[in-house]
Amino acid sequence: MHIRWIFLSLLAWQALQLPLQASGQASGQAAGRETRPEKLLGLLALEGHETVLDINCGDRSVVSALEKRLPKGHVISSDPQLLLSLEQDVAAVTCFHCFQWLVQPGHVLMQIEKSLQPAGKCLLVAIPQESEELQILQLALRDPRSHLSHLGNTSQSVSWSIDDYRHGMWNLGFDILHFEVMRGVKAYHTHEELQDTARGWAERLHLYGLSSDFPDVFAEYAYQHYQDSYSCAVIIPFRTLIVLGAKQS
Repeated sequence: MHIRWIFLSLLAWQALQLPLQASGQASGQAAGRETRPEKLLGLLALEGHETVLDINCGDRSVVSALEKRLPKGHVISSDPQLLLSLEQDVAAVTCFHCFQWLVQPGHVLMQIEKSLQPAGKCLLVAIPQESEELQILQLALRDPRSHLSHLGNTSQSVSWSIDDYRHGMWNLGFDILHFEVMRGVKAYHTHEELQDTARGWAERLHLYGLSSDFPDVFAEYAYQHYQDSYSCAVIIPFRTLIVLGAKQS
């Protein structure tokens, strides 16, 4: 009886530790690499005078980080829908957490290659299809409650797998200089934390015409699939892909 009590106590202690460990990984340290734009942009080895094109969904954090690194250079910010009409000759292209929402990712990557100078670099940070986090987001996006009634459900993105990103770069003749898949978990202890995360995604996904119900729908799906029975927290595994390619000269 005494041994059984000790065993149950250890199980309870482990359950309390799990959300704390998961929460620490959610800050971006899951694979030992800082994921903030300020750190990842170092992979480009910019000298400060280049012209760089950033493709984004309305989030200007990468643009701000680039401007600090380019005191004598120039930063062009473009919505992915406008990219196809741009004719640029840039030293580098960046795209952070936007590629997974594209309807035609292959066409956008082709335009990126055309926009680069010979030996120019492309830095993609994206959530691949294998990420459970993306799968929950896609379920919430497909739910009719997530969309404004007059726009309907416009969730038509084509999410690439890890191999799709690798082969997409190779097929266009890019030399892959860096290819990394970060793995970790994000722990959410309250319904409000899940809603806050969904609101952050909604700010990036302005093209979808999301309704005010989207945060609640996201939280609902997250609880259905990833609520932990011991800690009562919602623990969602994630993967983040970091790939740097160079256009062949």
